Amino acid sequence: MRKRNNKIEFYLNDKEFKRLEKQAGKSKLSRSELLRSLIMNCSAKEPPPLDYPVLIERLKIIGRNINQITIRVNATGYFLKEEYEKNVKLYFEILYSIQEIVNAPEKKCE
Repeated sequence: MRKRNNKIEFYLNDKEFKRLEKQAGKSKLSRSELLRSLIMNCSAKEPPPLDYPVLIERLKIIGRNINQITIRVNATGYFLKEEYEKNVKLYFEILYSIQEIVNAPEKKCE
């Protein structure tokens, strides 16, 4: 049985319709779901443009770089501070960007 029994029909001009289509596409919602979320004062948030496999691969590369620096320090006693700091900085930038997206507050819809 249908949860929503009240049908509403209304008209949009071409500009309004294109905007609705664009917002629905960005949010990965159907037009109906998008309109319902807007009526309930929920923001139709576009999913994060994250490619997790790419970020994970970048973190692995940075980890390997840091490991190579550590091996070199243990073998030679020579430490490249700038190279180490650059890799650690990149690592934490990526990590914080992932955390910001994952921990972003979402408005609950009723």
